[in-house]
Amino acid sequence: MHDFIAAVVHVGADDGVLMAGLADHAHDTRRYLLLQKAEHPDAQDIALGHDGVHVCLHAQARAAYGGIHAAQLSADALALHLDAITTDALGLAASPLRIALAAPPEDVAAFAAMLRRMGIPVDAS
Repeated sequence: MHDFIAAVVHVGADDGVLMAGLADHAHDTRRYLLLQKAEHPDAQDIALGHDGVHVCLHAQARAAYGGIHAAQLSADALALHLDAITTDALGLAASPLRIALAAPPEDVAAFAAMLRRMGIPVDAS
């Protein structure tokens, strides 16, 4: 079962932060996944444990740093394999987090490329 259906994909970089996001709608978004990672974390980021990928699911209160082991990505689905701490912080019963994809293939390919750029191992089929 999927957590939600993502029709919108966003990837980019802003002020040294890499971003990859999936959302149910472009406007009036209710369900989303947002991944962020500093391109060049400084000593303070590293000391605080903020040098990994920041994962946010549907709300800022459901977020964690790090904890993504790998991603499985196909044209119509994403499975993010998470550690137990991140699974709990996101309010999930179990890993992996599964999201159905209803986005254009070129957007899914750009999302996969950004995950790799963030250092997340991606198994794409």
